[in-house]
Amino acid sequence: MEYYDFLKENYKEVIPICIFIATTTWGVAYFIFKNQLNTKSSTIENLNTKNLTLKEELENLKNSNDQSSLQINYEYPKIDFNGKNILCNSIRTVKKSDPLSVSAIVPKGKTLSVEITGPKSLCKGDTGASWGFSNSTNWSLDDYHKENGGRQMIEAHEGIAKSKFHALRDGQFTITVFEGQECWTKGLLVNN
Repeated sequence: MEYYDFLKENYKEVIPICIFIATTTWGVAYFIFKNQLNTKSSTIENLNTKNLTLKEELENLKNSNDQSSLQINYEYPKIDFNGKNILCNSIRTVKKSDPLSVSAIVPKGKTLSVEITGPKSLCKGDTGASWGFSNSTNWSLDDYHKENGGRQMIEAHEGIAKSKFHALRDGQFTITVFEGQECWTKGLLVNN
C-alpha cells in the first residue's frame, strides 16, 4: 500500500522515468537486433557469393571432365608386378624366363581386344601351346587355337586389366591391339 501511495503522489515524476526506461530498453534492443540482422545479412550475402563461385567451379570442372572423357587414352605400363608388359610398344625382345605380363588401362566406357599369334612349332610332334596366362584380372580369354603356332583373342573392359603371361616357346610372336576402331600391331621376339 505504501508504494501505491508513493506512486499516486509522485506520478508526474515516475511516469517520465518509466517512459525513459521503456524507450531506452526498446532502443537498446532495437540496436542489438538491427546489428544482428545486418551481420546475418552480410553473412548470407557472403554465402550466396561463395555458392555462386562454387557452382561456376563445378560447372567448369564438369565441362573439363566431359572434354577429357572424349579423349581416348589407352595406357600400357612398361612393367607391373607381374613383369615386363608385352603390350608396351617399347618391349620388343624378351627371354622365355623373364616374368611377363599383359597389362592395360582401358578408358571409361571402352573395350580393348588383343590378338596374339605365336611361333610355329619346330617339329611335327610338338603340339604344346606357345603361351599361357595366369592370375588374370579384367581379361576375358577366348579359346586357344593351336594351328599355325597358336592364336588367341583376349578382351578387357574399362579399368585396369592385368595378367601373367607365360611364353612357352621361342620365336616371333605377333600382337595385334584393337583400341575401339583403331588397331596397331607389334612383334615380340622370345629367346632362350
